[in-house]
Amino acid sequence: MLFIFFKNLIATGGQQWVNLLFRARMLAFWSRQTLGILLVMVSLLTSAATGAPKEGTGVTTDADLSLTVHAPSELTSAAASLSNSLSSSSPWNRSWTELNRGGPRLETDCFWGGVEYLLWNSPERELPPLVTTSLVGTDQSAAGVLEQPGTIILLGGEAIQAGRHPGGRITLGKWLNPCHTWGIGVRFFELAGTSFGFAATDDEFPILARPFLNASTGQQDALVMAFPGVLTGAVQVQGETDFWGGDIFLKRRGAVHPCGHFDFIVGFQHGRIDDHLMISSHSTAVSENGSIPQGTQLTIRDAIRTRNDFNGASLGVIANWARRGCRVELLAKIGLGTMSQQAAIQGTTTMALPNLPPTTSSQGLLAQPSNAGVFQSNRFLACPEWGVNFLWRLSPRVSIKAGYSCIYWSHLLQAGNQIDFQVNPTQVPGPTVGEVRPLFSLQQTAYLVHGLTFGMTCRF
Repeated sequence: MLFIFFKNLIATGGQQWVNLLFRARMLAFWSRQTLGILLVMVSLLTSAATGAPKEGTGVTTDADLSLTVHAPSELTSAAASLSNSLSSSSPWNRSWTELNRGGPRLETDCFWGGVEYLLWNSPERELPPLVTTSLVGTDQSAAGVLEQPGTIILLGGEAIQAGRHPGGRITLGKWLNPCHTWGIGVRFFELAGTSFGFAATDDEFPILARPFLNASTGQQDALVMAFPGVLTGAVQVQGETDFWGGDIFLKRRGAVHPCGHFDFIVGFQHGRIDDHLMISSHSTAVSENGSIPQGTQLTIRDAIRTRNDFNGASLGVIANWARRGCRVELLAKIGLGTMSQQAAIQGTTTMALPNLPPTTSSQGLLAQPSNAGVFQSNRFLACPEWGVNFLWRLSPRVSIKAGYSCIYWSHLLQAGNQIDFQVNPTQVPGPTVGEVRPLFSLQQTAYLVHGLTFGMTCRF
């Protein structure tokens, strides 16, 4: 008969039979509960009428007044068989404790994963005035000097917008038990390097200069790189920021609700931000300029690099709410650990006199012996992360999503902030006249990256 039942179920398309089977299962479940109650009542009434328990159907009273029901063997066997076949699979027989612990339900998928496209914003880059020009006809002693009439700042003196930059994030995890109450996962993301560039030549700007505050005189000054009839030259500035990170975490299923659940995560996270700024200028003497013969070439480079490495423990919670094929996911996480910071400042000056090999010294304009070198610092830091995602289910195992994420660092080193605008040009060749500048001092700044995310998740 069981074979004929399933044959008819398949032949008729199954819908009416499925409904009938569900109702039969529910009727059997509630019948079992009613049968158990009736057995208890019959046993109690029998015991009260006879004054003593009867063999096979009586009630035994223990010292703690608990009752144990003994039904006839045939009825007991049938009730037990019905109970084992129905109650274990009935969704109505799951207690809140079972739901909270993941329940007796066994899942077939063991892994989860996802890929995301990131379109994030990074903070503005702060730079002091780095390149200036002046109107043609300006005296050479005032060319490019700040606070002088006709001086125009070509680069610096205001924040440079970083704009949006793309990236990617990959997540992969595995459940450690069939009930999906414990899991382990890894996550990695990287943003494409954000860069900016500036270049100017004497063809476009006949006067080019690199300004600074002269520490020996206390006055604004400038290193002239191009001047009509005296010098031809060019200036180039490049900056780049790289940002990536990842974490490994243990996930624990928390409170479960019919429409969602909470997951608690604990693990280790790493993040790294590198920033680089290089200023390069080149000039050629087209006429005798004091002691500098015609044809002399001068190249000056300043390079500043910073590195920020964060390593620490992470704690967080993920809240999920689902309804009709859609799901909302909220993430709140904080990392507590050490931020290892490093700043490197280096300068070079190369001079090539006519018919002589070039000579190179280890100082530039903003990188002098007084501030050149590698400097390190470590500090405790909290790194919070927030995120929200909206997911739409395409199939039982695949969903697409869109959301918003942000990560915040309260103290970070950026290359432009490490520039000391005061320079004492008498350091080389010496002796130094006046205050020794520039000096190095770790300048911290807050750093927030945030933006949109688009991706896909799957279970397998």
